[in-house]
Amino acid sequence: MSYCLNIASEFVIPAVGALGGGLRAFLGYKKMSEFRIINKQVIAKDIKRLDIRARSIAQKVRPGQYVIVIPKEKVSWITLTVVEFDQQKGTITLICGEFNAEEKVLGGLHINDFIFSILGPFGQ
Repeated sequence: MSYCLNIASEFVIPAVGALGGGLRAFLGYKKMSEFRIINKQVIAKDIKRLDIRARSIAQKVRPGQYVIVIPKEKVSWITLTVVEFDQQKGTITLICGEFNAEEKVLGGLHINDFIFSILGPFGQ
């Protein structure tokens, strides 16, 4: 099993391919009520822009980094690039295409709904 170290997020996690579906169990995640959708826009058919209140991530994220999103409990994770962030407001912006079951669950959430968990930021 290979491991990667992300200094920005202070996580040491096995490489995603090595974990498969065991990512949630390995990280010991739990529901975090801080991840609320504060704005949602339909950009095109099956493509949504989500503005999410995520203060802990907004404080650490840098351009080009990504997050792992778990939209609801018992739903698999999605990797999405953070396209915008505001450290003062504590928000991040994600663009989500609804092309598989997990992305459809995320795209189906409404303004003021909570996202089960967001991990990160990851990447250089």
